[in-house]
Amino acid sequence: MIKHLVSVIVIWLVAFSFLLLIVLMPTEVKFVEGNAFLKFEGVTYQYSPEAYYANIREFFSLLAAHPGFGGMDSGPSSLEIVQRFGRSLVLIVPAMLIALVFGMVKGILDFLHKERKGGMASRWVTFGFLSIPDIAIIVFVQIGLLTAISKGWIPHIQLYGHDSMAQTILNILFLSVYPTVFIANATFRALRDQEHMDYVRTARSKGTHPFKMLYIHMLKNGIIPILAQADMMILYILSNLLIIEVFTNYRGAALYLYEALGDPTKFSFGTLVTGNTFAIAGYLFYFTLLVLAMKIISGLAKYKLDVRGREGIF
Repeated sequence: MIKHLVSVIVIWLVAFSFLLLIVLMPTEVKFVEGNAFLKFEGVTYQYSPEAYYANIREFFSLLAAHPGFGGMDSGPSSLEIVQRFGRSLVLIVPAMLIALVFGMVKGILDFLHKERKGGMASRWVTFGFLSIPDIAIIVFVQIGLLTAISKGWIPHIQLYGHDSMAQTILNILFLSVYPTVFIANATFRALRDQEHMDYVRTARSKGTHPFKMLYIHMLKNGIIPILAQADMMILYILSNLLIIEVFTNYRGAALYLYEALGDPTKFSFGTLVTGNTFAIAGYLFYFTLLVLAMKIISGLAKYKLDVRGREGIF
């Protein structure tokens, strides 16, 4: 297990280093001028290995002088980066728990009622939410709530920002929709695969109660492929987090990372490392660290639950 744990950490270091190298890529600009009256036509970006090396050297020089990913001029402090990431964790952690618990419950119910009309309808609901973009759900819910508030059907609540409990709860629900149906689908497929195993047929022939057979045998053996989807689930949550924070103006790390990356219609001079460069590196560090933590937790859970073989669990 230690060997696999070390390999996961090494892969994380390589992945974060690669992202950091992308952030430090130089963006030297060259003006393009027209022939008549030196009319400005635009700018072009040119790559320079020397400038790239200068960026990397300056970044690590500043990092050594000022430990932490903040505190540079025109950028947030290390404490602000941590606080903003913590604000995003308030959404991420509950969304993960909701997805795992309610997703597995829905997957079990879909499996138990798969031959009934209600079960088929529930499966179509799962497929529907897997197909609908999160942005569409957010927009429709916001429009519905704004309409209900304007009509006086519900009390006035703040739909944008991060200052109230209603905003936080609503964003948690937004963030948990896709991961929940994703885990539900994974649970249903895992149970369906276990249904045709020989041990299930043997237990059924001996008259084992269906619920006992489901929870003690099928779910116990099917939990490993379900947990294997937890790694993918956190990636879905992080990718949807940016959409939710931007569209609800929730001032978390994903929104600040988006703002730190800057407007693509603007350009800057020179190759100097700025405060935004450190901010971007800080946000990426914490987000990738979260992925690493989820990878380790799911791997340890599979190690504890898989009694048949514990090789390659990570």
